Amino acid sequence: MVLRNWLAGLNRRGAGDSRRSNDRKRRRHVIGNAAESLEIRTLLSAVGTPAPTPANLVGISAGAESEWYSSTEFTVSLQSADAPVSTLNIEPGAPSVVTSIEGLNYDENATNTGFYAIPPDPHGAVGPNHVVSVVNTSIEWHTKAGVQENSQRLGKNSSTIVGSFFEPLTPANKLFDPKVIYDQISERFIVVALERQDTARGDSVNTSRILVAVSDDSNPNGTWYYLAIDGKVNFSGTDTWADYPGLAIDEEAIYITNNQFTFGASNTSMGSRLWIINKSELYSNAASPTVNIYDPSTASGLSGQSFTIQPAHVFGSAPGSTGTFLVSTNWTSGSNELVSVVRVDNPLSSPTFSNQFVSAGDLQTNNVSFPDSPQPDTSIEINTNDSRALNAVWRNDNLYLVNTIYPNSGDNASEETTHWYKINTSNLASLTMADQGDIGGEDIAADTRTFFGSIAVDSNDNIAIGFSAAGPNLYAGAYYTIHRAGSTAGSTETPTELAAGLDYYVRTFTTGSTGRNRWGDYTATVVDPLDDSFWSFNEYALTRGTASGGEDGRWGTRWGKFTASLNNQPTLTASGLAFLDSISVNMPNASNSGTLISTLISRMSPGGITDPDSGDPQGIAINGASGTSTGIWEYSTDGGSSWASIGTVNNDTARLLASDSNTLLRYVPNAGFKGTAKISFVAWDQSTGSNGGTGVTKFRAGASPFSAAYDLASISVTNSAPVLDNSGAPTLDAITANIPSVNNPGTLIDTIISRMSPGGITDSDPGADQGIAINGLGGTSTGSWEYSTDNGSSWAAVGTTGNSDARLLAADGQTRIRYVPNVGFTGSAIFAFVAWDGTSGSNGSTTAVGTRGGTTAYSSVYEYASISITNSAPVLTVTGSAYLDSIPMNVPNVLNVGTLISDLLARSGGITDPDPGALQGIAINGLGGTTNGTWEYTIDGGTSWSTIGTTGNSNARLLASNANTRIRYIPNLGFSGTVNLAFVAWDQSSGVNGGITAVGTRGGSTAFSSLYDYATLSVS
Repeated sequence: MVLRNWLAGLNRRGAGDSRRSNDRKRRRHVIGNAAESLEIRTLLSAVGTPAPTPANLVGISAGAESEWYSSTEFTVSLQSADAPVSTLNIEPGAPSVVTSIEGLNYDENATNTGFYAIPPDPHGAVGPNHVVSVVNTSIEWHTKAGVQENSQRLGKNSSTIVGSFFEPLTPANKLFDPKVIYDQISERFIVVALERQDTARGDSVNTSRILVAVSDDSNPNGTWYYLAIDGKVNFSGTDTWADYPGLAIDEEAIYITNNQFTFGASNTSMGSRLWIINKSELYSNAASPTVNIYDPSTASGLSGQSFTIQPAHVFGSAPGSTGTFLVSTNWTSGSNELVSVVRVDNPLSSPTFSNQFVSAGDLQTNNVSFPDSPQPDTSIEINTNDSRALNAVWRNDNLYLVNTIYPNSGDNASEETTHWYKINTSNLASLTMADQGDIGGEDIAADTRTFFGSIAVDSNDNIAIGFSAAGPNLYAGAYYTIHRAGSTAGSTETPTELAAGLDYYVRTFTTGSTGRNRWGDYTATVVDPLDDSFWSFNEYALTRGTASGGEDGRWGTRWGKFTASLNNQPTLTASGLAFLDSISVNMPNASNSGTLISTLISRMSPGGITDPDSGDPQGIAINGASGTSTGIWEYSTDGGSSWASIGTVNNDTARLLASDSNTLLRYVPNAGFKGTAKISFVAWDQSTGSNGGTGVTKFRAGASPFSAAYDLASISVTNSAPVLDNSGAPTLDAITANIPSVNNPGTLIDTIISRMSPGGITDSDPGADQGIAINGLGGTSTGSWEYSTDNGSSWAAVGTTGNSDARLLAADGQTRIRYVPNVGFTGSAIFAFVAWDGTSGSNGSTTAVGTRGGTTAYSSVYEYASISITNSAPVLTVTGSAYLDSIPMNVPNVLNVGTLISDLLARSGGITDPDPGALQGIAINGLGGTTNGTWEYTIDGGTSWSTIGTTGNSNARLLASNANTRIRYIPNLGFSGTVNLAFVAWDQSSGVNGGITAVGTRGGSTAFSSLYDYATLSVS
């Protein structure tokens, strides 16, 4: 990988790196010929000393894959791109993309890392619910629906490791050559990246580390376990650093391979090594999991060191004690190309290594130029590397791998061409080439080269190969093809475009673009563990931009999902008449059971869904929905036990729902909504995708699992008016006269409705809400009506009501109504109301209810509710000991301030009252001493006084117990002695302070006590 300092153009390259890539020659292992010390690439040219070569086998030397540039910051600037040289219309061959997810690109990666990087080294893995991708030098993951959940740099930027994925391992430098795989056996993601420090590049020490991260389950958003492995290996006294990793798993172990290069400017290739990690120990987060390093070339008896050994990702159980197979392709017998297959047995106990060469025939002429790929609009070509093995998998007794070759004959002669191999391993003692083939680019565009392939195999032995393609008539892009099980040997189908190149690509980070215009260096094609489909992740040329040093090439990456199963798309005949079961307004979720997809499809008549593939299951892919602002569309795949939102649906994220006995669709309307909501859908034959998942429905032709036509289905959210039976006589809680507000909590609307028996409110809509709409008030001259929607914390006036402005009050356990009577009022008050189901209007608001019944929110019939305002007479305790303040004889009036009624009562036996908060006072119904003086009272604190006058049971004087009401006696001049008065208790529920009233009838519900008492006053 290359990182670019765009500010300073700092360039720390190895010596001998200025040669153009078309001067390279392929370095091959040769049988029967003397070794030639030729370079495999121009990056670093020094060649290591091969080991002794028995049987005339010659070792290979190679340059390092990765180099670095440091930087501290970056900028992004865009420029418009030239139009593509041609527009391709490739006929269907390989299956079409059903899901496409855009990955990181040149600029976004720089945003993560703080520097630009080439090449991207795109690699990826797929789990049950996520796709995880890595590039130089970032990692990100998405849901399979394309929702990005993480994107971050892998290691250190120019100054810090904080926020990096490998932060727990404290990377000392920028990381490179990342790879990620999914362990389908243990359901975990595994990420590997390399780290190098080199004193020749200004670092303080020479170090090499292999950084490993493993997720604790199939969800990358959870916990990761980390491991750092020493990648510095000594070859006969010379230290080397690790480069270009291979990564694979089986049921026991994790396998990592690397090429090893000397530190310093020469970067001499010394060979390759294998690290085997005890998987169970690492997966349990052991403090020091077992990691062993091996030299598989020497251990298997090879004459020299293999270059770029790829471990095979194992699916199923390998035969015997085999752990995995290691493959390399840079071997020849002189005329035929050979694949070196090293079998690793007993990987965790006592590993043994045994090699076999499997002949692929004469695929290419040895020791000829391995040119780069031309591209339109520029003379600078794209680097395609060499014929090393790029990845390998083992499945169902066969070993599969892919590389790039330079054919010596046939349609692809003298053009770099992706080549795939299938080696039968059922007889471990004698491996055989079962099948192989070229993937030419002529079906894409004339003179097209294919390179940087990756291979995957599904459970039915269908092979998928992703690769890059470019040529004089084709910008560099990403493609894939398949070889179906049972199809003609060596054949593949017409490639399918994953991501077409959009412009020519030049980015070398050298003045005048004299360096290699690097691409790749590898890609990823994998099997989905959930549905056995394929995913390919690859690089393509974006429109040019972000110019620096006279270069403006930019790379992008993209995921694509496809399946190898043969399929004919279903046919949908639209009717626009399909419908879901109607629901009522405010229907509770528990009652909203939805509609089976099978039922929905059956209601498409006279339209419907057919499929030329006999036995194909049916389903729908929802690619549009209305009513999303008035409710939520939900689906269930378990018969309604659980529900999930269909989410945002369109042709990129259509919701897939199967026609079976458990898959349901429902609409959950917002409170009060009534009307219609619709979905648009296409037929889905379930040949790809999973029930409840999402799919891309914009590619609907040929073998697509989706119909070309679409249809609509609707649901009606209706309402039936509530029914009120007014055969009862509902009441509010009775209150007492003069009740303080604090003691007047009102009555819950729920309670009033419950007291309508034998009448009441019913509703044909399941789960309908209840409430009342008050359209008439009585008692407004003797008090006021108030309501509360917060259980009495605050109150507001009901106000004027009628059919045009009825007050809406919900039966929700919080809404109350009360009557606040005027002082002293006793009697009753009523209000009229109709039933309200809450489907229109809001609690506490007013609305017109002149139109009722039918589909309205209001009952046709109305009812009355009443409240009683009652009183209980006060109780006077008679003692005969009450007295007024004594006064002196001939006291001047100005000094005769009298006695508070409250003090008078305090000196008596006192008054009690069963009515909460009842007021107190006295009714004077008898006076003594009237011949010797005059009795007076004040109700304004003594500012003015009035004569009590003649009193009796027919004309008692009412005086309240408060801070301003007093009574006094004005004796005649010279009088001394004692005078008294008779009184009964008064609760102020009738009469007014200072007024006159009859008290002959007392007790019961009157305002006066049955008993009377005396109070005396002394004049001395």
